[in-house]
Amino acid sequence: MLKKIEIAKNIAINNIEKFLCPKCRENFSVKEHSLVCKNGHCYDLSKKGTVNFLSGKASENYGKELFEARKKIILSGFYNPLISTLNEMIKGSSVLDIGCGEGSFIKLLSVENRTFFGIDISKEGINSASEYTGNFFAVADLANLPFSDNSFDTLLNVFSPSNYAEFKRILKTDGVLIKVIPNKGYLKELREFYNINTDYDNTPVMEIFKNHFEILEQKRVNYTTCVTNENLPYLLEMTPLMWNKANKSGFDINEITVDVTVVVGKKK
Repeated sequence: MLKKIEIAKNIAINNIEKFLCPKCRENFSVKEHSLVCKNGHCYDLSKKGTVNFLSGKASENYGKELFEARKKIILSGFYNPLISTLNEMIKGSSVLDIGCGEGSFIKLLSVENRTFFGIDISKEGINSASEYTGNFFAVADLANLPFSDNSFDTLLNVFSPSNYAEFKRILKTDGVLIKVIPNKGYLKELREFYNINTDYDNTPVMEIFKNHFEILEQKRVNYTTCVTNENLPYLLEMTPLMWNKANKSGFDINEITVDVTVVVGKKK
């Protein structure tokens, strides 16, 4: 069996036209276990098969515990109806998950005829994602993506910040951007119990999307799912709603609402 670094090297070789040096915007070639541009900027593949494209430090705001919690919740089936919807909407064979975290969405969405790339600003997240071999994971800046113009059939942006200028640049002319936006009812049991952002309105996020992309499809995914007592602490650990909550005790509601809008757009 090939080592992770060799698998990632092969993916890079087979998709080298998709990569672009974030420092000088020149194309890369693969030399040994590194991506090197003609100006000599070099980015090494780690033993885990990942690449760090950041010029500075990776984000340390998100710890290992958060990504482990996220992984447990996602792989428990918490988002399965959303996963099914995304599977139906993904177009083409080249997919980039922007803000992929520990890569669990990619694991559940991966099929034989798709090549997934995942980027995140957190090194901890990308290190965790590296266990899902057969995909390419990198630490990268949302505002300076290390990919060539018109490179991807589908961009995924799930519960993550957006940079629409970069999205337009790297998306193919006939490609699609799929963004998942929480609705007011998303995790409403947590919101109400801890009195957090109970009046949330996603209208501004939707308007910004419409300003940059033409909407092709829009679908609400709304359901309740059971979270075991064992997994409830992981749910509290992973959601940004709880990141500034010192006291996470007392919550014992097992039926949790997932309420999101999945919007698919193309470049205007």
